[in-house]
Amino acid sequence: MRVVVDQEPIAKGLTPGVADMRTKDGKVYSERVEILRGDPRKLTSAEETAKKFSRCAALCRKPTSHEGIDSIYMMVRNLETAPDMCQVFGVIT
Repeated sequence: MRVVVDQEPIAKGLTPGVADMRTKDGKVYSERVEILRGDPRKLTSAEETAKKFSRCAALCRKPTSHEGIDSIYMMVRNLETAPDMCQVFGVIT
C-alpha cells in the first residue's frame, strides 16, 4: 500500500479527508470525510479519547506502563480540579 497526501488546508486547519485505494486488478475504492473526528461538530467520546491517548502514549520515547498511562490520562482529564500541578508534572516527566 502506498500513502499519498494531497490536500490543501482550509479554515482553522480542519481539512476534509479522502482515502483512495486501488487494488491490483485496477478497482478503486474511495471515501471522503468532510468533518473529522474531534471537530466540535463531531466530538469523540471519552472512551475514544482515552484509547487514542493510550495508543499515542505507548509510542513515547520513554516507556510507560499501562497503569502509568491510565494515571496520566485521569490526571489530565481532571486537570481543572487538581489541587497541585506538581503531581501532574511528576507523572509525565
